This record gives sequence, C-alpha cells and structure tokens, in this order.
Amino acid sequence: MQKKREEQPDPNVTIKGRPTCLLVLGMHRSGTSALAGTLGLAGCDQPKTTMVADVGNPKGYFESRQVYELHKDIMSGIGATWDDWLPLNDAWVASSKAEDFCERAVEILRQEYGSSRLFVLKDPRICRLVPFWRKALSSFGATTKFVHIHRHPFEVADSLKARNDLHPSFGKLLWLRYTLDAERATRGENRVFVSYQSLLQRRHRIIEDIETKFDDKFPIRGLRAERRIDDFLTVQLKHKSWVGEDLEQAAHVPAAIRTSFAIFEKWVRTGEDAADFNELDGIHATLNEDSRLFADLVQDGQRTRRLLAEAAETASRMAAMTLKQQELTQASEAALAQSAKLSTELVQVEAEAAQAFDPVITQLKDDHKQTIFSYDRRRFEQEKLITSLKADLRTVTTDRDALSVRVRTQSEDLGRLAKNMVAWEKQHVTQTASAKELIKTMETKLRDFERCKKNLGTARIQITRMTQSTSWRVTKPLRGFKRLVRWTLGR
Repeated sequence: MQKKREEQPDPNVTIKGRPTCLLVLGMHRSGTSALAGTLGLAGCDQPKTTMVADVGNPKGYFESRQVYELHKDIMSGIGATWDDWLPLNDAWVASSKAEDFCERAVEILRQEYGSSRLFVLKDPRICRLVPFWRKALSSFGATTKFVHIHRHPFEVADSLKARNDLHPSFGKLLWLRYTLDAERATRGENRVFVSYQSLLQRRHRIIEDIETKFDDKFPIRGLRAERRIDDFLTVQLKHKSWVGEDLEQAAHVPAAIRTSFAIFEKWVRTGEDAADFNELDGIHATLNEDSRLFADLVQDGQRTRRLLAEAAETASRMAAMTLKQQELTQASEAALAQSAKLSTELVQVEAEAAQAFDPVITQLKDDHKQTIFSYDRRRFEQEKLITSLKADLRTVTTDRDALSVRVRTQSEDLGRLAKNMVAWEKQHVTQTASAKELIKTMETKLRDFERCKKNLGTARIQITRMTQSTSWRVTKPLRGFKRLVRWTLGR
C-alpha cells in the first residue's frame, strides 16, 4: 500500500465546510460520461463549460473543456499522449512546471464550479494524473472521493477501434494501463468501484451503493430523479456487449487482463478486497517491466498506424481538392459562357441604342451647322457693311478736301451729310451690338451642345447598366415582341 503524504488530509474524514469532489476514474470508452451524467442528475454540479456532444457521445461528455485543454498541455509537457501505455514519471508532480499546472488547475476549478458544495470531475486521462489532481483539489480546498468505473476490455477495444482505428490488442493494453494506474494511485483513499454493465442494469442500486460507501446523500432522489436517470441511461448507449465468461474463455488474451478484469468485477459485487492488492501489484510491475522491453516495438506500430492514417487523410484531401477543382472548372466554363452571352446582348443593346439616338445626334449636328452658317453669313454682311461705310467715309473725306473751299456755300448740304454720318454710325453701333448678341447666342448654343453631349454619355452609361440588370434580360422577349408589333403595323 502506498504511503499517504503527511500534508494531505485524511480523505475518509469529511471536514465541515469543505466542498466534496466526486472524481470519476475510468478508461476511455468505459462509461465515464454515463456515470458523470448520472451523478449530475442525482444532484452533483457539472462544469460550466462542458464539451459539446457528438457522434461519439450523443448525450454529452459532462467534461470540462478547460480541463480537457489543461490535460493536453500537461501530456505534451511531460512528453506523453492520451494513448501512451508506458509508465509516467511520477516525479514530475514535484517539478516547478507542475506547480504552474497546479495553479492553473485550481483557477479552472474556481471558474467551473465556483462555490459548489458537491461537484463531479471527469476526464479519462485523470487515471494517469491522480497525484496531480489530488494536490490540485487539496489546494482548492475540496475533499476528494473517487468513483472508479470499468468496462469489459473487449468492448473498450472495439469502441477504440471504431473511434480511433486502434488495434484491438493495443486497446486492451491501454485498458490495463489506465485501470491499474487509477487503482494503485487511489489505494487507501475513500473510493468505490462500479462497472458500466452494472450502471446500466442496476443504476438506482449503484446510486445507493455510492451513498452508503461515502456515507452521504445525493441532493436529488425519488421517483422523478429515477425517471430522469432511466431516460438518460438507455440501452442505446451500449453498442457492443460481452460477458465475463467471454474473457475467461479467451485463451489468446493475456492473463493479466483476464485477472484484472475478474478482480474489478468481484469488487463491484462484493466490495474492495485488500487480499487482491498483491496480485494487482504484480500485474502492474510486470506491465511496467514489459513496457521497457516492448516500448520500441509498440511505438513503431503506432507510428506506422499514424503514417497510414495520415496517408489516407492526405489521399482523402487530394480527392476532395480534385473534386473542388472540377467544380471550379465547371463554374469557370459556365461563367465564360455567361460572359459571352452578355457580350452578345451588349452588342445588340448598343446597336439598338445607336439606332434610337443617331437621329437625335444627326439633328443636333444639323442645327449646329445651320447656326454656324447663319452666324457666318451675318458676320459677312456686317463686314461688308463696314467696308462699304469705310469706303463712303473715304469718299466723303475726299469730297470734303475737294470742296473745302465750297464749305461755307454748301454748309446746308454738309449739315445734312453730317446727319447722315451720325445715322450711319448709330446703325453701325446697333449692328455691332447685334453681332455681339449673335456671338453670345452662338456660345450659348455651343454650351447647350456640350451639355447634350455630356447627357448623351450619361445616357450611354445608364443604358449599359440597364442592359446588365436582371429586369432588362427578363423583359428582352417583351422588347422583341414590341419591335415585331411595330414592324407589323408599319407594313
């Protein structure tokens, strides 16, 4: 029997005011989730952040996501994995790294269970980390009571084969490692042993046995609780069934597995017997000794299995990528076909737009040419008039010079001539103003033309957007029908 640490409180003594943790211990696929869920229905608090149910456990794992991540980090930190059958170095619990993990574990317990007075903690990997969790729960201030659950090793091996593709022989080896480590690490503690088979068949009696063993009562009992537990523990939870006789008659199964299973089954029926400890210790010592001898061989087999699994996964990913590439190729071809179709429709729309707007553009051009022509003609007439006036002015000046001596006698004629000159100048000013007004009018016309040109560009953009819209494509048959009607009526 292992020696208890002096700083650890006696687990058989319930300290008033201390919370109680029911620590579920069992190999993977051994019913730990079913047991944790049942204890929860009986009134034990579950963690706040439980792992999501899936195909492997459709009714839930009842397992803390934070504890799960913590165990991944611990296993990685000590160079182990969940499917490692080799013995762990117990000395790691006294390392400084373990202190960091312990502080993290205590914080997780605070977050997951808070001020709970009775809670259940479960993760199959705890079977191999009992010394660590004993220390963490003590630091948290909880009294720990251990609930062991085991399942027929054939059923566990079959389940691991289906879930993780582990060889059945290796699955049985892991079963032996987990169950023996958990039993040896809790020897002398306040503990009880149940089996998955007994939990399914005698669920309410198992709850009573746990109450009797721990000298405590679960908060939720009675007919309503029993019905909820009955609904939870359905026969569908067990996909494969074996009986103890199957294992006893299986000569190919190592005696260590057969003997260990027989002892645990007996403990479920009649209670723990210290007389079996020596035999279990011998099996455990042999397992540790054999692990040194066959470690490389088993690890090579595991490595080969992982490589084969990775190769299969790579082939599956390549097949998926090929399928995806084919889908993308088909989508690309469809997009090119759609693009060609849209290009054809765009050409047709541009032709229709040109047919609709060309007359307007032609008319604007004609109006512009007519305006320019009128302006040029008026300017020519004004220049001709100015030239004529200048000629007349020169003639008058010549006449004035020639008749300078006759000015006095012909003053009346000269006065009339002066009046005519004033009238001509007024007419010149009027005609010049008219010419300027005409120039302004032409500039206004030019600005109107530029604005029409800009509006035409905007119209082209709107037509392009319109032709790319779903409504344009949908109403295409209507436009064709409209043209047909016009053509028919035109005839």
